[in-house]
Amino acid sequence: MQMVLLALSNLNIDITWSKRIYMTWQDLIGLFSSYGAIIAIGLAIGFIIAKIIKTYTPLNSYYLYFIAGGFTMAVI
Repeated sequence: MQMVLLALSNLNIDITWSKRIYMTWQDLIGLFSSYGAIIAIGLAIGFIIAKIIKTYTPLNSYYLYFIAGGFTMAVI
């Protein structure tokens, strides 16, 4: 969104900071419904797999869940 607003500003279209903040907020709200669900499902799968791995290995659960979350975010 910010790149679009920058391009509009380069065309001498006046965009105030309040408009920028409002448009960015609306963009984040719109992304949260779809992207937030994808992240939640991905993390649930990653943490379930981490729990299964934890039952078969003596690894520390803190690091295991940290790695699972990072790996999930990289895959997403």
